[in-house]
Amino acid sequence: ALVDMAKQVTGNLKLQSVLQTTVQILQGLLNARASTITMLTDDGEGLIVKAAVGINPEFMNARMELKGSISGVVVQNTELVYIRDSYSDPDFLFFDEVVRSLLVVPLIVRDEPVGTLTIDSDRPHTFKESDIQLMTIAAAQVSVAIANARLFEALEDRAEELAVAYEELKESDRLKDELVQNVSHELRTPLTFVKGYVDLLMDGDKGLLTPEQQEYLQIVSDKTDDITRIIEDIITLQRIDSGNLQLEIIPMAELLQTAVLNHRLVADKKGLGIACTIPDSQRGLVSIDKGRINQVLDNLIGNALKFSPDGGTIHLSMS
Repeated sequence: ALVDMAKQVTGNLKLQSVLQTTVQILQGLLNARASTITMLTDDGEGLIVKAAVGINPEFMNARMELKGSISGVVVQNTELVYIRDSYSDPDFLFFDEVVRSLLVVPLIVRDEPVGTLTIDSDRPHTFKESDIQLMTIAAAQVSVAIANARLFEALEDRAEELAVAYEELKESDRLKDELVQNVSHELRTPLTFVKGYVDLLMDGDKGLLTPEQQEYLQIVSDKTDDITRIIEDIITLQRIDSGNLQLEIIPMAELLQTAVLNHRLVADKKGLGIACTIPDSQRGLVSIDKGRINQVLDNLIGNALKFSPDGGTIHLSMS
């Protein structure tokens, strides 16, 4: 009977179901009039009937104070109490006048009392020593089930909180991406005008410039290009984060060769060499976003051109 009860009770992770299953099994197992489980209130000052079978429905969720109740004594002393005949006990408080014998055992989780498990009968001297032993073991099993159910419910609550927090983070991330995208696009428009007018002045279409003016405008032009590149990098990162990549199978060898050709003129002007080494019959097929990889290559080669010593050579290779 205890093995069967353990299977039904400890295999359940819903607290209320654990409690109700327990009282139903014990009522039938011990031929009791009623079986109840009380749990300590949050303030620890009272007990509330959380599960019951065989009692008046009005007693469900009823509260009793620790002082002045048999269940309260059991919780405070963490020891079982067996009232063999309530009519012979002058200190017995009638929760229900039909009760003649009453057996109450404590429910203990992690060495702390959390409630009581009770069976009663309308006949005196109903329960035997073997019933007391069975109730003690059943209380231990139920205590473990209560601890597991509480832990599971706490984890469920935590999971729900995390799910809500995740959705809030997703929404915040979406708003951030939207803000970045809007700001980036709004900045590109005025920068285009700035770049256009600066280039127009540098070309001399609006009159000749002094070398000093030409130098100042060149600085403005360069810094405008820098800001434009930063904006493009932000937009690129945003696309990568959102998974907005246009992947296709591309020969990496051709991308490297094209990148070298595109930068050869700049390299010649700076007095630098640039070369590409690719093994024979190797194409290096890769699944990439061609535009993004070209941007990566442009950045890498641009940095190499900027920081290489005069007369140096920039090597690109694929293996």
